[in-house]
Amino acid sequence: MPLSDYELLLRWSDGDQESGDALVQRHFRPIFRFFRARLDRDAEDLVQQTFLGCLEAVNRFQPGRPLRPYLFEIAQRQLCKHLRKQTNRRRRSSSAEMPAVSPDTTPSQLATRNESGRLLTAAMRRLPDELQTAVHLHYWEGLTMGEIGEILDIPAGTVKSRLHRARDLLRDEVSDLELLDAVSSSSSLRRMIS
Repeated sequence: MPLSDYELLLRWSDGDQESGDALVQRHFRPIFRFFRARLDRDAEDLVQQTFLGCLEAVNRFQPGRPLRPYLFEIAQRQLCKHLRKQTNRRRRSSSAEMPAVSPDTTPSQLATRNESGRLLTAAMRRLPDELQTAVHLHYWEGLTMGEIGEILDIPAGTVKSRLHRARDLLRDEVSDLELLDAVSSSSSLRRMIS
């Protein structure tokens, strides 16, 4: 039977590097996605800082609690610290994580899906940080409103309100971006506004 996250964490804190590697391997992808959705660079460094932060805070971890939300709490703190340091040089990427493509997918379906992903990523990055975090944790990582509330240190009702507000803003942002794309791709419209 595989060891629990808590057992791996305790063994890692006692110097067992294999347990640390197993724990990191188990949770690397969601933590990496969390940072990569928000940043063009430095995601791997922040993942490393998150796991080291978890190791350093092993005595503060409550044994009955799931490790995943706790890792996201640490990741959120790392992200806030990073963004504060980098506010004057924040660069955003417009590329979305490429989903798996079925062999039956037509080129036009793929183009539509890629365009939708690009628009959604661009729209997400226009949201305030607290809304981006709530959306990512809920929709991409599948965390409950209660877990997100713990991570962000806010009530679950506030998480629900943020998600509702984020959906409204995303709808508006995607519409604005689609309009901008239409204007920039239309040569007659470009001539009219130049």
